Amino acid sequence: MSSEYFISTGSKSSSVNLFKKIVTASPNLIFLFNPARNVFIYINERIKSMFGYTEYDIKEMGSNVLEKILHPDDLITYKTNILPKINAAKDKEVITFTFRFLNKNKEILWLDVNEIVVSRKMDGTPIQILGIANDVTNERKLNNEIKKSELYYRTILSNLQEDIFVINKDYTIKDINNHVLVTTQKKRETIIGNYCFAVSQSNDQPCNLCGEECHLQQVFETGKPAHFNHYNQDADLNSVYADIMMSAIKDKNGNVENVIVTVRDITTLKNYKDKLIDSETRYYSLFNDALNMIHIVDRNGIIIDVNKAEQERLGYSKEEMIGKHITKFIAHDHVDLVKLKIKEIIERKTSCVYNTKLVTKTGSYIIVEADVTPQIINGEVVTLRAILNDITSQEHAKKIALQNLLLNSVNNILKKTLECETETDIANECLKEAMQLTNSKFGFIGKLNNNDVDIISITNIVQNDEIIKKNKDAKKLLNLHVNNIWENVITNGKSYFSNSINKSKKNLDVVSGYPTIDSFLGVPLFYYKKLIGLIFLANKPDGYRTIDKSNIEALSTTISTALFNKRLSVELDNYKQHLEKIVRERTKELKETNRNLGNEIELRKKIERSEERRVGKSVDLGGRRIIKKKKKEERDHEYRYSMYREIRKKHTH
Repeated sequence: MSSEYFISTGSKSSSVNLFKKIVTASPNLIFLFNPARNVFIYINERIKSMFGYTEYDIKEMGSNVLEKILHPDDLITYKTNILPKINAAKDKEVITFTFRFLNKNKEILWLDVNEIVVSRKMDGTPIQILGIANDVTNERKLNNEIKKSELYYRTILSNLQEDIFVINKDYTIKDINNHVLVTTQKKRETIIGNYCFAVSQSNDQPCNLCGEECHLQQVFETGKPAHFNHYNQDADLNSVYADIMMSAIKDKNGNVENVIVTVRDITTLKNYKDKLIDSETRYYSLFNDALNMIHIVDRNGIIIDVNKAEQERLGYSKEEMIGKHITKFIAHDHVDLVKLKIKEIIERKTSCVYNTKLVTKTGSYIIVEADVTPQIINGEVVTLRAILNDITSQEHAKKIALQNLLLNSVNNILKKTLECETETDIANECLKEAMQLTNSKFGFIGKLNNNDVDIISITNIVQNDEIIKKNKDAKKLLNLHVNNIWENVITNGKSYFSNSINKSKKNLDVVSGYPTIDSFLGVPLFYYKKLIGLIFLANKPDGYRTIDKSNIEALSTTISTALFNKRLSVELDNYKQHLEKIVRERTKELKETNRNLGNEIELRKKIERSEERRVGKSVDLGGRRIIKKKKKEERDHEYRYSMYREIRKKHTH
């Protein structure tokens, strides 16, 4: 609960622990209160013994805490009288009041309260008040009991571990308790009858004649109690800072007869408070004058402080930044990252260093290394302090180096394309370049085959990281449905990477010698908007980043083109060979047909010569033989025509 105070003051853990020891050991109720929000920032364990509430109960009451623990009549007085005094109080001015409070059982407690403003807004409005409350319920009761029993009154006075004085109207001391003897190292008879200003201040005249305000005189005149802090002197004449309460002792008619004064030495507490204030001043000077950009956010990411360096670099004033969510000053593509880191730091309660990108008021970007440290109070993260180191120039140099590596990879793939004979050879070279570019330890390239992915190149871990051909189905070797690989890369055609693998699922252990996947990057391979496969890379030592995805996406175009062109070249070569085979076969058939046709023609010529010899020997015996000869010629013509058709038919087939 005290986080806002300790973080704003910049106290180191040792100072915090020391403060805690002091307030824990104190018999008083010590607290930090935010009057602007009306909530307690911190309250010590005395709340339990005094009120019966725990610190958690007070925290849960929120801004309604005063309505629940302060008496209704005194609540009105606080709002109309005390609160205006606090708002108008000067630095180190103590505001004192005595009010009635209600404990958990609704019983009335009287508390004397001292409050001092320890932190303000830029406009001077108090936002942190350090308060010390003393339970004076018993003293209130004692005032009544004193009227009834002088013996009881004296017994109580003698045993209180505070200096108790009973003062007459003439400022002489009427009575004291035993603790005064210890404090002053004087005998009772030298104190009783002496003046109060002589004992406490070693003065020879009243305080108001020495230029100081006399609260005792006011109590005698008004009958109202007084509570204030004052410097007194101890037995060795050393200055002692005292918390003093004065209450009137009245007769039965209501007239003030005496004033009882309670004095408590709070020098040590004041010294520690001064040290805290001094520590706050020194810390804030270091914080505000640091060369690095520094800001502090609460656990919700709201900026509660920012130094000059960050204001100047971003171009915003402090007023423009405080109260805004830190993501307002983060580049759009880094907002989710920053939110995730804040969540992780709060959950793990550990520091974190990561790179992110700020956006200035003019719209330009600054790349920074953010070293974020949580501030933990009572086991809970309450604020986060971020020290930002500008690494824009380094990141630009890295970007250029990566671009050069990417260009080299593209050139190497294009060069190897001319030398490789098969699609697998090219895939092996492409996988080598992709793994070197991302520093991956495992990977494969697969081509889409209907609803399967056939691996055409894969890393063989067993054989010293050499790339060899593995004719395996990627679904069998690697469960591509684990961690949304298949859905994102194959189904949706989008690149996808993850550095937090679900260890409960089986990843890559089907083939002996292959590693379990710790991180991966999957990028689809397109050729003219058609999905033809994917490249899968895994186990980068420091995890994959957006720049890795961008580089492999850029390289994927070259890989797709190289693979597709080689595949097309192989298909063209195969088709050329197929055509050459058909030509050879048809040429052979034509030669055989021509040979058969020549044989048929030669045979026909022999037949015709034989017929001519046979016809020439015939004797014309008149008209019958002439008719017979004509019929014979017709038959010969039909025979020759039929032979010609037969030859044409064979030639055609």
